Amino acid sequence: MTRVNVADFKRAMGEYLTKVIDGEEVIVMKREVPVARVVKYEAERGSGLTIAGPSIDLGPVLRSLENLPRSTIDPLDLLAEDRG
Repeated sequence: MTRVNVADFKRAMGEYLTKVIDGEEVIVMKREVPVARVVKYEAERGSGLTIAGPSIDLGPVLRSLENLPRSTIDPLDLLAEDRG
């Protein structure tokens, strides 16, 4: 594992990325505090990015909610009660 400060990482990013490609982990530090970990990207099988919408049409459901009376219950009170 290599530790490098931000300025040096920016100056020699290509060199550090070569290390990452070779399997080494690079920790980027700012004032001696780790702020980023750079590791080699490895895609998993079948893990391609998929963006899916809802499997049902929510339009009628949302429209029916518009007609409900407004509640005077504070959601934060409910949350506090639940966590109580």
